[in-house]
Amino acid sequence: MEGLHIAIDNLIKGNIFKCANVNQVPVSHLFYADDVMFIGEWKGDNVTVLTKALSYFFCISGLKINLEKSSIIGIGVESNVVNQMATSVGCKAESVPFKYLGIPIGGSPARISTWDPIISKFKKKLSCWKANLLSIGGRSTLISFVLGSLGTYFLSLFRMPKKVNRMLEAFRAMFFWGVRSQNNRKIHWIKWGSVLALKDDGGVGFGSLEAMNYALLYRWRWRALSNPNNLWVRVVAAIHGDGCFVNLSASNGGLWSRIVDMVKLMHDIPTITSKVITRKIGNGMRTKFWHDIWCGDDSLGTRYPRLYALDCDKTCSVYSRWKNGGWSWNWRHEIRSARESEMVQHLTNALPTDLCLRDEDGWMDVES
Repeated sequence: MEGLHIAIDNLIKGNIFKCANVNQVPVSHLFYADDVMFIGEWKGDNVTVLTKALSYFFCISGLKINLEKSSIIGIGVESNVVNQMATSVGCKAESVPFKYLGIPIGGSPARISTWDPIISKFKKKLSCWKANLLSIGGRSTLISFVLGSLGTYFLSLFRMPKKVNRMLEAFRAMFFWGVRSQNNRKIHWIKWGSVLALKDDGGVGFGSLEAMNYALLYRWRWRALSNPNNLWVRVVAAIHGDGCFVNLSASNGGLWSRIVDMVKLMHDIPTITSKVITRKIGNGMRTKFWHDIWCGDDSLGTRYPRLYALDCDKTCSVYSRWKNGGWSWNWRHEIRSARESEMVQHLTNALPTDLCLRDEDGWMDVES
């Protein structure tokens, strides 16, 4: 697969295969185990080049593409054109939404039908006959297993609708209390919210599906800030702007926009503080002195607007302000008034006394 990756890269560099571009970020192929997705411009020559590359790959490696399991999808292309292309290649023609690695691509996670695979799996795993054969300890173990595996894939990508959450929690509650059917009611001796609580808090420790969903989605922000060079991070930043992970902004709709809405909701409640992820300063090269939040709870430009207006380079980095073991300034004119001198002294006292020049800037969880 590494050889195929290099071959596709060489075709792109040679301007033979035209990959897709998301605001100047090239996206050509995605590999996961033995699943491959190629992404490129809709051109007959592009498909011809790709099929030849795959046939050469088969001759060299012995790994043949199963065209019966493969499909071609055209975004913004008429269905008859897609069908003609699929016929010429010998594969299936599909349209949006489609499934890739079990996840619906192009579908709306707000629709209940999108969650049908998860709902059906919960029903199957937590069936009534299993509840009759297991003790309450066995039922609790199976519920923990379902929570930890079946829903994780979907919950880590999509925000779960309230109705879906109520359905899944109802399935778990019925199974835990040994209810044979929805028409067969039993007394629930403890409210379900208490059962979901941690064992230290008197619960069973199942955990809330909604809380798990929120935690998994919030983790994408941490992943993006920790690995800014990843392909998906660069694609999202190209669509929504470079500051979308730091400032929690979304200039367009889509998956990241829904995650941002969820994160802002958590901050408003507040379930979690907005400063839970903060800048960790190393050499200061990747941190804006005035614009980024790195010293205190807000940016220095916000706290010291007068000094910010006096700076000749308002986009300077922290590193550029650190010289010869101390802080240096580049004002438009000399500090004249006593008030300005007092603000400079206050700013200097608020800044750290040293920088770790050997380390790069990063991020840290203030609650860890």
